[in-house]
Amino acid sequence: MTRPISVTVVAWVIVAIEFEALIGVFSGLAAPIFKTSHFSTLPLSVLIWITLFSASFCIAFAFFMLKGADWARIAYLGLKGLGILGMLAGFLHGTTNPVIFISVTAKFALFAFFLFRADANAYFRSAVPMVISRIDEPPQG
Repeated sequence: MTRPISVTVVAWVIVAIEFEALIGVFSGLAAPIFKTSHFSTLPLSVLIWITLFSASFCIAFAFFMLKGADWARIAYLGLKGLGILGMLAGFLHGTTNPVIFISVTAKFALFAFFLFRADANAYFRSAVPMVISRIDEPPQG
């Protein structure tokens, strides 16, 4: 089955957004944002590492989604869902900007909608499962 355009667009938008986050970290532009974020009680170095790992994993998940890996869309939404829960805590305590919280939550809902539509579900179900086998095992088939 061919990949739906919606999956392709969502995956490439994820790559672009997360690449932008990496540029922000490496350029130093993200530091002022971190200091005013909902995680402002954490040291800046911890926030940088969290962002680096999160963005890197999300980029990898997006590329796996392009290859048809069903687990990648679930892992991506799970990771971002945890981030939204953290933002919710900050929002309830008044330390997260409401506009940012609403926009991140809306983006999450929009991506989830497109990644779990009927055509996307059919694509992820029809893709060949990505199985890693041991080297010493004989090939199956």
